[in-house]
Amino acid sequence: MKRFISILLMLMLILTSCGGGGGAQTGTNTGTDAPTDSDGNKKVMKEYTTVYDTETTTLNYLVSSLSETTSVVYQLVEGLIDFDKYGVMIPSVADSWQVSPDGLVYTFKLKEGIYWYTNTGEQYAEVTAQDFVDAAKYVLTVEKESTTSNIVYEVIKNAEKYFDKEITDFDEVGIKALDKYTLEYTLEMPVPYFLRMLSYVCFLPVNGQFLEEVGDQFATSAETMLYNGAYILEMFEPQNAKVLVLNENFWDKDNMSISKITYRYNKEASSLAPELFLRGEVTETSISMDTVESWLKDPARKDFVQPSPSTTFSTYLGFNFDPLYADEYKPEDWRIAVNNENFRKAFFHAFDKYAAIMTVEPNNPDNVLLGTIIPRNFVSVNGVDYTELDGLKKFSSTNSFDEKLALDYKAKAMEELEGKVSFPITVVWPYNTSADDWAKRSQIVEQSFERVLGKDFVDVVIVAHPPSGFNSNVRGDGQYSIIEMTWGADYPDPATFTDIFVRSTSIGWSYNKAFMALEHLVDWEYTEAEKAKFNEKGEDEGVETPSENEQYPQLKDKKAKHQIMMEEAKAELLDLEKRYNMFADAEGYMIEHALVIPFFNSRGGYVASYCDPFSAYTTQFSRASGKLKGKIILDKPMTQEEYKVALEKYEIEREAALKAAE
Repeated sequence: MKRFISILLMLMLILTSCGGGGGAQTGTNTGTDAPTDSDGNKKVMKEYTTVYDTETTTLNYLVSSLSETTSVVYQLVEGLIDFDKYGVMIPSVADSWQVSPDGLVYTFKLKEGIYWYTNTGEQYAEVTAQDFVDAAKYVLTVEKESTTSNIVYEVIKNAEKYFDKEITDFDEVGIKALDKYTLEYTLEMPVPYFLRMLSYVCFLPVNGQFLEEVGDQFATSAETMLYNGAYILEMFEPQNAKVLVLNENFWDKDNMSISKITYRYNKEASSLAPELFLRGEVTETSISMDTVESWLKDPARKDFVQPSPSTTFSTYLGFNFDPLYADEYKPEDWRIAVNNENFRKAFFHAFDKYAAIMTVEPNNPDNVLLGTIIPRNFVSVNGVDYTELDGLKKFSSTNSFDEKLALDYKAKAMEELEGKVSFPITVVWPYNTSADDWAKRSQIVEQSFERVLGKDFVDVVIVAHPPSGFNSNVRGDGQYSIIEMTWGADYPDPATFTDIFVRSTSIGWSYNKAFMALEHLVDWEYTEAEKAKFNEKGEDEGVETPSENEQYPQLKDKKAKHQIMMEEAKAELLDLEKRYNMFADAEGYMIEHALVIPFFNSRGGYVASYCDPFSAYTTQFSRASGKLKGKIILDKPMTQEEYKVALEKYEIEREAALKAAE
């Protein structure tokens, strides 16, 4: 049994889920060349239906990296590379590639005869190397406000200079169409994981001519997108449905088994989906912890339950160093208090992680408990897991919950803050109503902080928010004191997690702004380019907005210590062991000073599914977790015994495939 559990855990690190819920309807057989399921049976074309509760009004993948956008886009648009069902990297739009001896130049030969199609299935133009150049230019145009521009400009030669307008000629950027079917990337420095980065949305292509035709309306409707992938968007009606149909001209159509994908909006999706699954209306659903126990005890339902594969997603509690909520919650008191390290450490040790994790994984909480921001089994060096490096190992295997320490830090904080704030400090804790487990955790968080620290110290106010716009309107707008934050890896390097904690003009500003912690700021002489970036004034609907230094004068000529450490780690390109240890030291610094509170690995739990979980693979280093290309829908869900047998078979095959690919 222990061996089976360990195998399951290993699988959770390499697979992603089938992608939400969906209906299972039989159709026509695909013929003799059709792929087979885990039992060797020929696939039959079927339909997939899911329900969702978090909406988006755009599918502009060149700007947005939100999962509600990317989960759809990955069905519609193909990039240079992909992964087979074992996780082996394979060509997609690219036919082949070469890397220069110094690791700086990547040259891709594209497949000929791959086309863009309109939403009516009409051929628009051939996919060419220029499409990747046009997409990159769009992403790197600062006015477009792409949330993923930093991923591109941090690795591509001269890309950041173009983004910062130090250069204006895009021909100087290291992305070039050498001819119609030859694409070249030149990097600023060797990046050993660059090929895997190409699975991320910011490296997907776009047809430049079409982009000019539709302008700002790009990807706001089915008609204002083009499709080179497995599916074409037939319907896009926010808060109603998104319908995708198989692209009959898709170059890899023979490997497809899902003829239609339907996403149906339902604000109660998380609670309704299990029942919809039992009625045959959805193909797959996650099962909450309070539901899974009853399912496992029910002979008619227990065989529907499967482990939900997990990826490298980390959930932590983030303190808000720039509170922007209503005056009734005393934001100025919070602003002063959160800049006291003993105040933060009181919370750090008062948080009962195990009690909260029981809402996620009551059976094996240690399997998802995190003492570090970056989860276990993400990367390793010389056989040592990143979380066990010297800078992190004292945190990785311990639970920070300690009531005595919490009270000690409370006493110190109250003494140091006396006369500066009014106790109790109001703690605004928002949560997303789409997740039942989040609501339950919120009650546990309130009880944990108020019980351990006392109501003379803190007053926790739980605020429920609807799922739509939660990230932008709540987290992004600073409407919280402490909040659950989740981040997943875009590529296999610690920088993919640490970038969100440094001062930047990209995604970092929308997280908890740990770089604003006053006691961790040091004098810093910014370069002229950095000064220009942070002092530029912009216009929003004709109203001039203050520069970042005007908004945050405490940051002028200052930089956070952890940011310096992370930047120095990022600059170490030659010695991988040194690089990882430097990142571990920087992350350890943040944890040591309670700038964040690590919590749990957030992609676990259980699902009920008609999908064959071993029929396709999605990389853990991008947000393509809902990609259905190659997925097979079974006539009935795998039983637990069938799942166990199929898993063991898959593991053997995968090991052989990975060795063969070396």
